[in-house]
Amino acid sequence: MELDERAPLVAQRSNRIDAVDRKTARVVDRGFAYGGHTFSASLAAQVKWAGAYVAREALTYPLQLPDIDNALVELPDAAAVAGAYGALVQHVQAVLASGAVLKQRLKDAASEGELNAIVDDR
Repeated sequence: MELDERAPLVAQRSNRIDAVDRKTARVVDRGFAYGGHTFSASLAAQVKWAGAYVAREALTYPLQLPDIDNALVELPDAAAVAGAYGALVQHVQAVLASGAVLKQRLKDAASEGELNAIVDDR
């Protein structure tokens, strides 16, 4: 296959990989579940949760934090902060891993048909 014959496939692959990255960000931003509530997992929220986790033994409890709908949720102790932070980390890691699998499948696709058969249904 000549280079110019592969160019459309390379461009389509690149566009699809970019789309997976955009969807990965949207799926992360949908938030993570903990204690029957959904909390933001935006980058800003991840930084705030990391700070709360690091300082969890020094915080005053109960700690009230907003869920994704801005309803205040009470976390009673450091263990709850650690549990919520763990749920956040698991959420982000799972979403990133699923995106990485899709991107690898797209990179491995040898034809337009193979590319089109790969669906990001996350």
